[in-house]
Amino acid sequence: MDSKIQPQHKDGSTLSQRGRLRPLVRRRKYNKTTIMNTKHIPDLELCQELDRLCKEKGIVVPETEFYWVETSTHEIVVSDQKEAPYMSIPAPLVSEQGEWLPEIVDDDGMDARFVSYKNNSIWTVMYGLYGMEIEIHSVSADTEANARQKMINYLLAEGIITKL
Repeated sequence: MDSKIQPQHKDGSTLSQRGRLRPLVRRRKYNKTTIMNTKHIPDLELCQELDRLCKEKGIVVPETEFYWVETSTHEIVVSDQKEAPYMSIPAPLVSEQGEWLPEIVDDDGMDARFVSYKNNSIWTVMYGLYGMEIEIHSVSADTEANARQKMINYLLAEGIITKL
């Protein structure tokens, strides 16, 4: 038996094949209580902008695990139920947003790479030129979900991405 057997990931790749970089998409299991008490989803206004942009451009928003919904008592809450009496707007988790954000975007023939980081209490999401400290576009917000949603909305508005 080989003493250098490496643990395998679900897809069959080993750690050395996958590298040690933090993945763009991190899937976590959340329950409804966790979502209501944390900031793993973007604010309602950012989700409404996503909904508006997608309707204007004829883009179908993929199913999400949670939705901003207006109840029969006209209260706006986060729910895992898509159907609501009045309003239902996708509220994507950070991991779902990661699936929608491209790792690389083209900027005048140069590859701008996705970068996300937290400095103190501010999250920054940007596309920058690899190996150079040049930001193509950068947004910041109080939560990672809000920063990622601002970037998705920007990329859709500018026509840089045409599907989610």
